[in-house]
Amino acid sequence: NNTIQIGGTAFAGKMHELRLWNSVITRETAVANMYASLIGNEDGLLGNWPMSEGNGQLAKDVARFKHISLENVNWDIFPNTQSYEFNGNNYLTLSNASKSIFSSTMDGTVEFWFKTSSTTPATIISNGRGDATDDSTSSGYRNKWSFDIDANGNLALKAENKTFSFGAKNLADGLWHHAAVVLKRKGNLSTYVDGQPTQNYPTQGLGGFSNAVLYVGARGQQTNGNPLTIDRRFTGQIDDIRIWNLAKPADQLAEDMYYEQDYLTTGLVLYA
Repeated sequence: NNTIQIGGTAFAGKMHELRLWNSVITRETAVANMYASLIGNEDGLLGNWPMSEGNGQLAKDVARFKHISLENVNWDIFPNTQSYEFNGNNYLTLSNASKSIFSSTMDGTVEFWFKTSSTTPATIISNGRGDATDDSTSSGYRNKWSFDIDANGNLALKAENKTFSFGAKNLADGLWHHAAVVLKRKGNLSTYVDGQPTQNYPTQGLGGFSNAVLYVGARGQQTNGNPLTIDRRFTGQIDDIRIWNLAKPADQLAEDMYYEQDYLTTGLVLYA
């Protein structure tokens, strides 16, 4: 029942997969198991802290639930990604986005990370304006979405000339935030911030997500017979853009947001 301190005051480095046993294990056993993932009920295992949470203030014990409280430490995610940096003038064009679509009858999920402290209204990701100026398709839908952040740091999705707010929370605070929209045709359109649900909306009148080009760090629109227009340029960083042609469950969304995905994962149609 005594407290165990790990790391102390002088240790500088990284730690992963801490295990305590009630007996001596051989060198051969230790080497054989060092890359194996234990489930927690192995004979003689007193404690097993995989340290795979990637966030939060607890390292969970999967053997006896003696969780470790973390203080003054940071999670190190491997592999580390590099974000896109935007200065309010540049933007990124993903010109092969025609393969990353979901139709007006399909479920879908769009998620991304972003960080900004700017109070200038801007667009994080778009394939149009999401308003009545977008061209309609033969289905009657425009199929254009725009993720906009306003001067108060409030995030909203605009689609089919409707606005779907993520809630009245200032996200332009200079910190990284994860945002996601999950569209379930036989349910709701749900918004999430940092893995937590924020709003739910009916899906009636909401089309799909379709365009040949995806604009990152700005709002882009090209209607029939008109030149490309770019506005609402973003200042900050954007990372880990993922588009799925399925509705990700809330628990899976929260669990996966800190980790890179295998680009061959079922349903993942765009990963940038």
